[in-house]
Amino acid sequence: GCSHEGGSGCELGIACLPQPAIRSFIRRGPIRERPGRRKGGDLAKGGLKTTETCSACRGSGWLVETEDSVEAVVPCPECRPKEGLKKLFQKAAIPPRYFDRGFEEFFFERNSLQEKAQLRAIDYVEDFPNVPRGLLFAGPCGVGKTHLSVAILKTLIQEKHVQGQFVDEAELLRRLQYSYGPNSPETEREVMVPLSEVELLVWDDLGTGRPTDWVRETIRTVLN
Repeated sequence: GCSHEGGSGCELGIACLPQPAIRSFIRRGPIRERPGRRKGGDLAKGGLKTTETCSACRGSGWLVETEDSVEAVVPCPECRPKEGLKKLFQKAAIPPRYFDRGFEEFFFERNSLQEKAQLRAIDYVEDFPNVPRGLLFAGPCGVGKTHLSVAILKTLIQEKHVQGQFVDEAELLRRLQYSYGPNSPETEREVMVPLSEVELLVWDDLGTGRPTDWVRETIRTVLN
């Protein structure tokens, strides 16, 4: 990924990965039960949305209901789902500079490979979780690889409540190397296990670092 995504001067390639799931890629993980997709959702607007204070519970998350003269405190059905989405977005660890990147903000020339890549990305979101494998976006800096990858992740969280995570390869390798030290706040297992448990993993800049045996083994462990 680069600091400027979505340019139209270069080509963006897209392919299916053999793993169910080198530059940006999408890997599908294990399936879990989730709420049904919200009807009327617009895939082109898969962004992180802000919400106003709930008028039912005034932001407390709880309601007082009375039945047979007995009062009981129950979860608010209006804002609790929104809180769940907020937690999913927080766990996704999407970099702040990509918070506003969705399908609607992805600009391209007509009949370009970037247009085809966006259509494939939207198809992937529509079909998820019934997708046989992951996606690979390949191309030079600035063509929109990270933009599209984040758009997929954000939309699947918003529309289908998918548990997903964004990972930058360089940052992940730094965390792993530091985890081997005596003063590390996390172990190697604590870094790696969450990546294997999410339903959708977005790995940015896959394979762009120095290809040592340790790096290859780390990538292989996560992908498999």
